[in-house]
Amino acid sequence: MIEMDSMQFIVAIAFTTAMIMLVVGMYGYHLVVSGNRLRKAQRFAEAAIEFTPAFMTIVFDEQDRVAVFKTRDAASEKFFREAFAGKKIQELSFLPDALRSSASAPAEDRAEVTAPLKLPDGSILYLKWEMQNFTNNDNTAEFRFARAYDITTELLQKQKKLQALSATSSEDEERQRKRIAEDLHDRIGEILITSARLLDDLKKKNSSPEISKGLDELDRSIEQFTRGTRSLIADLVPPVLYNVGFVAAVEAFATDFARQHNVVVRVEDAWQDFQVNQEIAIFLYKAVREFLHNAIKHGGADEIVISLSRAEHTIAVTVQDNGSGFTVEDSQLTLNTDSGFGLFNVKNRAEYYGGGVAIGVSADLAGGQIKVWVPKV
Repeated sequence: MIEMDSMQFIVAIAFTTAMIMLVVGMYGYHLVVSGNRLRKAQRFAEAAIEFTPAFMTIVFDEQDRVAVFKTRDAASEKFFREAFAGKKIQELSFLPDALRSSASAPAEDRAEVTAPLKLPDGSILYLKWEMQNFTNNDNTAEFRFARAYDITTELLQKQKKLQALSATSSEDEERQRKRIAEDLHDRIGEILITSARLLDDLKKKNSSPEISKGLDELDRSIEQFTRGTRSLIADLVPPVLYNVGFVAAVEAFATDFARQHNVVVRVEDAWQDFQVNQEIAIFLYKAVREFLHNAIKHGGADEIVISLSRAEHTIAVTVQDNGSGFTVEDSQLTLNTDSGFGLFNVKNRAEYYGGGVAIGVSADLAGGQIKVWVPKV
């Protein structure tokens, strides 16, 4: 009986030992396979940096965790490696949603998308990302490979071309508007003046009460049409902007705007008779009109202050209001098709001239504040 128990004990020990060795062997095999995969992933990442224009590469393992990270920017590589180590792709918030969702896409699918990346020094790069899946012979995912290409310079060049094109288009538009305004003034204006004189002569010669009544109605129609034509000419090309200058044009516009919309508009002029060239004056005038219309249309403001200021090398126009302020979308100055000019176009034109646009909160009126500035020329 004792011999039987001893034999069973020995068999149990042997079986347990064999199982432990099997588990250790399987674990060791897994380590070897994982090590081979890791080395393979490292070779892919290094090759992508060395032999392609990729700025950054990230390799994700079969569990979508960061396995390898490489970048051409030596100054930020350590920061990103420590920040990314072991994280799942869904935790990398700087990656676009389209790229992160592609991790579950079939192996033959590839996602490409452009997105900004903020570096540790605060600078912004625009990267075009590609995500590609690599599989084993049994078609199971081995790892996923993300490459990022720096297209910042390319985008900036395109932006400058767009700004130049926008400025050229706006200049052409201004010339056309001026030509149309001059035609309206010279041709239709002359016809209206002549019609009014002829009508006065008819009134003097007429003795019939019924005809007089009809002539009076015609006179009122001509007068109304004349006012409409003048208003249209002023909208196309404000005469005061060309004849008197930018500051006077802004003050006249502020007065008309306040009367039409029943709001308070003040102009604070600190330019001290500084004269701006006509092209810049037209741009800033249109910007002021856009800012004021936005203040009442989107902000619901009933008090607005237009401030004209200048520094050593720049001139600026700031519009403050007591409305609801700007939305997140407005503050990002994205393209808005609701307006013919729009904040997006103001920003593009300002940058084309070497200036800029800044949006914030008014310290004085607790509403919105927007400032546009350009270099002195």
